Amino acid sequence: MKLRACHISDTHDVNQSLNMLVPNDIDIVFFTGDMTYRGADWELDKLIGNLKALKQRVKHIVCILGNHEVGAEGNMIEWSRRFKEINVQLLHNEGVEIEGIKIWGSAYTPYFFGWAFQYENKQYAAQYAGEYLPTARDIWNQVPEDTQVLLSHCPPFFILDLCANGHVGCPVLRERIEELPSITHSLFGHLHESHGTTTINGVIYINSSIMDGKYRFVNKPHIFDIK
Repeated sequence: MKLRACHISDTHDVNQSLNMLVPNDIDIVFFTGDMTYRGADWELDKLIGNLKALKQRVKHIVCILGNHEVGAEGNMIEWSRRFKEINVQLLHNEGVEIEGIKIWGSAYTPYFFGWAFQYENKQYAAQYAGEYLPTARDIWNQVPEDTQVLLSHCPPFFILDLCANGHVGCPVLRERIEELPSITHSLFGHLHESHGTTTINGVIYINSSIMDGKYRFVNKPHIFDIK
């Protein structure tokens, strides 16, 4: 069997209807973070309404958060409760199996100017002095060996990760993906300038940032089948 999938990331705009982005005949929607601009309470309310409307015609929706969901950091119990109420999966360093497909997701990205859900990034000396930040290995070593679809907010290094600062994806994430024997899809966003898809060694990598580098709502979701 196969599932028809739609991948969305980095909408940053809770006033935009998700129903307008997702075509008909989709079995599962993957949303890889930055669903809001700051994760404020009013943004969460509107996001839940948007997802609830989309859930009326899509059987499965699986989400992770991103660095812009600042309001969610430290408030994950409430965010998880709101998603659970509308039967939408919100993964936070955890996995789920849906119709035989093993999915794992994390919001974490390398440190970048103090946004949410970040781990150490040696390129930035401005990391909070004295505050514990997890390492990339703390996060990506949690990914189970049997993962088939990996949802991350950040890209793996040198794969659809180019922006004005160069290639800024995570090398440890890429290493972990290359170790996974069953992985078929690596889905992410974060770098708006690198919207697109590529296949490397049988793994399909997809950056579905809907906004471009100037925060214009111009890119399209990616549609594909998962067998």
